[in-house]
Amino acid sequence: MQLQCSNRECSHPLARDFGDYECPQCGDLLELSCNGFRPDPVQLGELWRERRMTNGPVDRSGGWRFREFLPSYLNSDTVTLGEGNTPLISDLRRGTKNRHCERCNH
Repeated sequence: MQLQCSNRECSHPLARDFGDYECPQCGDLLELSCNGFRPDPVQLGELWRERRMTNGPVDRSGGWRFREFLPSYLNSDTVTLGEGNTPLISDLRRGTKNRHCERCNH
């Protein structure tokens, strides 16, 4: 992956660690180029949904699930803490006027 000018007439390639968001040649915005990788968005969405429904930690990870856009890694090199899948938990006391915080003693 590399950075590339978003202007199709310019398309100037730059290193990923280039420290600006504007093309030094034409001034247009830069975008991340996947070196010609142009997946079908429908098929990619289906693949990501399938991964989300498996029990493999790498497939359920909020980051690794989208690994097509990451540099290549061996499966043995991946580490995940289940990031990106934090559930929303309802607060049953929502709407009460006088809440008591035991930890703060308030």
